Order: sequence, then C-alpha cells, then structure tokens
Amino acid sequence: MQTRHHFFREKAVEAYMKRQEKDILPRFLFPYITILTCLLFALLFLIGFLAWQGKVPLFLTGPGVVSINTSTHTSRSKEKAIVLFLPAEYAPLLHPGEEVELRVIPTGQQFTDSIKYVEAGVIRPAEAQQRYMLNGYADQIVPQASIVVILLPNATNASHLEMGEPISAQVRVGEQSIFSFCLGLHEVMKER
Repeated sequence: MQTRHHFFREKAVEAYMKRQEKDILPRFLFPYITILTCLLFALLFLIGFLAWQGKVPLFLTGPGVVSINTSTHTSRSKEKAIVLFLPAEYAPLLHPGEEVELRVIPTGQQFTDSIKYVEAGVIRPAEAQQRYMLNGYADQIVPQASIVVILLPNATNASHLEMGEPISAQVRVGEQSIFSFCLGLHEVMKER
C-alpha cells in the first residue's frame, strides 16, 4: 500500500486559508499624505490664530493748512499753527498729545508733531473759510462738517512753513484685528 504524500504541509495550508479569510481593507490614504494633511490643517489654524490676534493700526487722514494761531488756548498767539480739518465722527478718538504725521503738499516736506488741542464743536466749510482765512479754497480743504485740530510746530519745522500752505495729515486713532480688517469690518478698537 502506498501512502499518499501531501505536497503542502498542513500548517502552511491552514495559514494560507486564514489569510484568505481575513477582511481586506482598502487603502484610501497613504501615511505621508495623512501627515501632510495634518500639517496643512495645523498651518491653517496657526495662520487663522495669528490673523485673529494680530493688530493693524488705523489712521485717520485729513487736510489742513498753515495759519496764524488765533486761539485762546495758548499764550503763543500770532505764531504759525497747523490747522487740521478731520471728519467730525472721529472726534472722540482725538486727544491732545497724540502724534500726527504731516506732509507739506507743495514741498513734500514730512515731519511729525503732536496735537496741542482739539476745538469743541463742528465747523462748516463757510465758517472755516471765514475763521482761518482760507481764501476761497475752503471747499477743497474742508469738504464736509469737520472738527478742528490745532498743532503748534516747533521752531525748526515752523521756519520752513509758509502761511496758507496746504498740509496732509495722518493721525493714528486705534487698531483693528487683521481678521476683521481682511473681512472689511471697520470697527475701530481703541487702544486707550
């Protein structure tokens, strides 16, 4: 009698059959793609956090003119003063001592000075022309109801200024988050 000799070992056949019976899960994502996706989401989260926490300074720009100081707020009357006409809705944000970046329009000279005082009340273009002797171009300098801000330049800056010269000014009035700035929300967050 001849014994039948198995070509495969029984244990090998059992292992093969068990492997065939296992559930096979498809591989949708490769490990390096998963890691790169997680890093991308972490980077986006970091950028969003920085945009939420970061601040952008807000500046108020407005026209002005070099005039004679006729105010009763100071003893330095009849000297040169810079009179700025800024939109009236920003009056609560303007305070004496704040720095202002100034540019003399005809010459391009730039310098900084600080607000000496802010006059109470709103001024109309006709009243500004009469009070500050704007010689007919008040509508260009004061196009709307404005608040008057007075600066008294120091001697070195005043020596280069001529009466009636137009001035362009920028006053920092607050800051805003980068996120709301990018979305176009214009709510001023005061830094005071």
